Amino acid sequence: MSIPAAANGRFPASNQLVFSSSDPNLMVLRTSYGVLPSHDNGTSWGYICEDALGLGVTAVEDPSIGLTANNSLIAGVSVGLNVSTDVGCNWSCQQGPLQGEPIADIAVRPDTPAGAVAITRAYVTTDAATDQTYSQVFETTDNGVTWTAIGHPIDPTVIVQTIDVAKGDPNRLYVSGTRGFGSAKTAALFVSTDKGMTWNERDLPSAQYDPTTEDSIYIGAIDPSNIDRVYIRSSGLTTGGQSRLTVVNGASTASPTFATARIFEVEAGFAGEMTGELLGLALSADGSKVYVGTKEDGLWMASTSDLKFTKKSSKVIQCLATRGNELWACSAEVSGFIAGVSLDDGATFTPKLPCLGALTGPIACAPGANEAGAACHTVQNSSQCGPAYGAFCSYYSCGIPECGTGDNEGKPPPSPPKSSSSCDVSFAGICRCGGGAVLAAAFAIAGVAVRRRRRTA
Repeated sequence: MSIPAAANGRFPASNQLVFSSSDPNLMVLRTSYGVLPSHDNGTSWGYICEDALGLGVTAVEDPSIGLTANNSLIAGVSVGLNVSTDVGCNWSCQQGPLQGEPIADIAVRPDTPAGAVAITRAYVTTDAATDQTYSQVFETTDNGVTWTAIGHPIDPTVIVQTIDVAKGDPNRLYVSGTRGFGSAKTAALFVSTDKGMTWNERDLPSAQYDPTTEDSIYIGAIDPSNIDRVYIRSSGLTTGGQSRLTVVNGASTASPTFATARIFEVEAGFAGEMTGELLGLALSADGSKVYVGTKEDGLWMASTSDLKFTKKSSKVIQCLATRGNELWACSAEVSGFIAGVSLDDGATFTPKLPCLGALTGPIACAPGANEAGAACHTVQNSSQCGPAYGAFCSYYSCGIPECGTGDNEGKPPPSPPKSSSSCDVSFAGICRCGGGAVLAAAFAIAGVAVRRRRRTA
């Protein structure tokens, strides 16, 4: 039986965790099957379906999420930018210049969390030999109520992946991206010290980026005590290759230095999934420790002063995040938890979401009248998620809080139905109707990374 809502043909996986800066009990976990908010520090987790964010049944993207100072939940997807003031029930689809714009990434400012930035990634057909992109940074300073374009767009020949902001300097912006295809592809960190008015390109040397083994690059962390020190991870090619941790020092200077800190071997896997890829990357609150992890090789830690890594755990790692002295990880049921927290640098974890069966179901949400509270590209708020949750649970074992056999995340996903639309939004920021699906396929074949592998740290 084909179940359209069951992770859209992907293995269930958790891959991003964000925390509230004002409510110690609020956190939101992003997964391949929906967004899971917790209002009690991880004791219980609700469910927001992908349909509530306007994503089609064949979409393989995951939203870029963030929580602002007043606990507004921001979610950027390929059909627009959504903001919820009630943590996921009702949404506001941003209009004006952001209307319909594919969002590549968002970042909430760590020291002034009422502020956040988002960067678009729209493909524009031109008369040139290759199509170009429109990647413009937008900023909010009022918890996502209003958004304004700042600075100038990134070079249109660049495919952007991530954006990040620096603690203590509201003018500093970092963007990662690649240019070209195949063996001619290059990767770069784009740095602005004037809020996007000018961008300085810092190309990764061949010793830190090999297009024959690596695909895209992602900003994993910025040192909180030295904003010129940036940690970058790369993804391996879908056919296999390498996944690398690179540390950039002096990023805003004329002569930055690049150092490879760790390399993981990547192999092609089942149904487009890869094995061995560096998925988790986080810094301790003071920036003195760096944590990295993969599904297959577990969790590793190093002092940022020497970058000599030691293995802390063999548990599956799909994302990492720190909060104070806590290290949180996205994992899998086979490790004993989907989300868990460690107080000893990852040597042991306390399960917070032990299994899919521990989900409490769709979040409480009354239907909106006349499309009120609907996100971009949909006509209903998150009250629509009951059927999606039921379909998901008809394939995976929900409602078993003691967690049953614990093998849900190793269970092959069902195949989703074929899309009946001429414009599939499976590839974030690539597709636009009226020929956009062709572009999506072309860029996908060329190796453009989809959002689901964008930001996991």
